[in-house]
Amino acid sequence: MTRHQALKRLTWRIGRKIYMSARQEERFGAINRNGEAYAIRNMISHTNGMDQLVVFDIGANQGDWTKQLLLSMPAERKEQDRLSVHAFEPVPETSAMYRDAIDAMVGSNTVTLHETAMSDKPGVAEIGLYSAGAGTNSIHFDKDDCQIETTLKIDLSTIDGFVAKHGLERVHYAKCDTEGHDARVILGARQSLEQGVIDVLQFEYNHRWVFARSFLKDIFDLIDVLPYSLAKITENGALLYETWHPELDRFFQSNYILVHDRAITWFDVHHGRFDQANTYA
Repeated sequence: MTRHQALKRLTWRIGRKIYMSARQEERFGAINRNGEAYAIRNMISHTNGMDQLVVFDIGANQGDWTKQLLLSMPAERKEQDRLSVHAFEPVPETSAMYRDAIDAMVGSNTVTLHETAMSDKPGVAEIGLYSAGAGTNSIHFDKDDCQIETTLKIDLSTIDGFVAKHGLERVHYAKCDTEGHDARVILGARQSLEQGVIDVLQFEYNHRWVFARSFLKDIFDLIDVLPYSLAKITENGALLYETWHPELDRFFQSNYILVHDRAITWFDVHHGRFDQANTYA
């Protein structure tokens, strides 16, 4: 590497670090550092007076998010009449890992595991597996990726279909982490969103949205006339975006939330906007 190349690479790294810091993009994958634990705590504290909290864990994998939920939940609320968790994990080996992890916890009797994936319509899809329990297993994968060990046919359902089938009048929190399939999952909740069934829908956004040919703009378009706002969660707050801006679709890893107007007070929200220089504050 020449001196010029080394200097250029260093400048790039420094500039990128400053840029990512200003954007408050996710720097740590751990739940207690990426905003997810913050969102769970706030959701719990603002729903304390409700009879039963209904929660979805979509893309449950090995159960880390559900474990954080149960660990954060007060002991008196870890009863079936106070909490109902529906977890969705379509890969059999991974769902077995989920059961082993959750069965050992206090409050496991409030959790129901469904071996299906959520999408925009019911059916069957092929998922690429990097390994059993891998958090990167995805319906949207590069077929030339040599790290894919095998593929598996999985069943698909929708949030709307599940809500109707189980007669759910309200879902207080739905977490979605489906490695690029998140926009399709949200489209499958269109009716539930239109009817205001869901208080908060959290979803992961990253470069795998490219493989799915999805954009954050799709989500803004979906909620355009609905009483929902879109915000990015951080370690100690939420950055709200009033409208879509091209600067948003950079495919950097972060967790976002769709928040119904009645639940916006659950979070410490910063109401920012973009200016003519494409900067947000």
